[in-house]
Amino acid sequence: MTPKLALFLLLIAPLTTLATPKNESMTDIPTGNPVIENKSDELGKVYFGSKLYLNCPVVEREEEEGDGEEEEEEEEEKDLEEADEKEEETEELKKRNKALKGLLWYKGETVIEAFKNESEDVSLRKKWLYFNSESTENLMGTFVCKYYDEVVGTFHSIIALSVQKLDTSYTVTEGEDLKLHCKVGKPYPTDFSLSWVYKKNLEDIAVPIESLVNASSSEEPHLKILSKDGVPNAVLKIEDAVYEDRAYYYCIVDSKDEKVRVGTLVRVKDKYAALWPFLGIVAEVIVLCLVILICDKRAAKKEDVDDDDVGNSGGAGNAGGDGSGLRQRK
Repeated sequence: MTPKLALFLLLIAPLTTLATPKNESMTDIPTGNPVIENKSDELGKVYFGSKLYLNCPVVEREEEEGDGEEEEEEEEEKDLEEADEKEEETEELKKRNKALKGLLWYKGETVIEAFKNESEDVSLRKKWLYFNSESTENLMGTFVCKYYDEVVGTFHSIIALSVQKLDTSYTVTEGEDLKLHCKVGKPYPTDFSLSWVYKKNLEDIAVPIESLVNASSSEEPHLKILSKDGVPNAVLKIEDAVYEDRAYYYCIVDSKDEKVRVGTLVRVKDKYAALWPFLGIVAEVIVLCLVILICDKRAAKKEDVDDDDVGNSGGAGNAGGDGSGLRQRK
C-alpha cells in the first residue's frame, strides 16, 4: 500500500463522520404504537373499515332421501346452466356463494347475494353472512335471515364512534407545512366533539392546542385547526414548521357514550440536512488535494537538492582533470 493511499484512507473515516447530518436518536421513539384505539367488542356495532359477521340461528330441516337426491341433481343442472350463461364469473365467486339451501339474507327488503369488488366484499357460507365494506354506511341497518320464507333472525347494526388511526410518525422539513387529518367514520355521531392535544414527551401532561392557536391575535397562528368533510376541527395544520414542533400529537373524539384517541409522532427535519453530506464530500476532496500537493512539493524539493549535490560533485571532478592535463603538457 502506497503512502498516499494509506493517507487517503485515514482521512475518510473522520471526515465521513463530520459529513453526516445531525439526526434524531431512534431511542426516543416509544417501542409501542402511541395510537390508542377503541377495542369495544359490543355486539351489533360496526367500526370504521371493519367487517360484519352474522350467524343465522336456523335449524336445518331433515328431508327424505329420495327427494334430496332429485333436488341435488336439479341443482347441479341449474348450476351448469348458470355457469354457461355467466362465463365471466370467477371460480372464487362460485365458491363464495354456498349459503344453506332455503336460507336467504335481506338488508331491509333487498336480497343479499355474494359478490366482490374493489370497495365491497360479501360472502354467504352456510348460516353465515360476511360483509366487508369501505363505507360503514353500507354496514349499518337491519339484516334479516329467512329460512324457507320464515324469518328466523333479525340483526340491527349501528355505527359506533370510530376514528381512523394516524400513521405512526410523520416527517416535515423546516419551513414547510404539515396537515394531520383526523378521519371520523360515517355516518357521524349526532353529538360529538373533536379536539387536539400534544406532548413533547410521552410522560408529559397533554397540552390543548387551542391555547396555542389563540395565544396571539395580532399574528397569524403557527398552528391552525381547520374543518373538513363537515367535521369541525378535523385537520391540524402546522405552518412553517420549526424544530420545536417535534412532539406527539393526539386527536380526541368524544361523544356521549364513547371517547376515542389516536396519535402520531411528528419529526422536523433540518432543511439543510441534504446539504451536509455534499459539504463533507467537498471538504474531503479539498483536504486530499492539499495533502497530495504538499507531498508533491516536498518530493520535488528533495529531487532538486539531490540534483544540486550531484552537480557539485561532478563539477569538482572535471576541474581536477583539466589541471592534470596542463601539468602533462608542461
